[in-house]
Amino acid sequence: QRQMCIRDRVCRMLHVSKRTLQTLRDEKAIPYTSITSVGGKLLYPESGLYEVLKKNYKDFRRYLK
Repeated sequence: QRQMCIRDRVCRMLHVSKRTLQTLRDEKAIPYTSITSVGGKLLYPESGLYEVLKKNYKDFRRYLK
């Protein structure tokens, strides 16, 4: 079963504001699902968020030398 996250949890996970999360959705940078039967609530698959983080990870420690 897929673990889904709500907006507030995603914002905390990614350390972004609600507006930045909206921009990431608009740019299709993160996966999400709209549940119309619950008033258009947006849910984010946790595994998809981790994939995005993994794909875009930069190790900045190597630049600190």
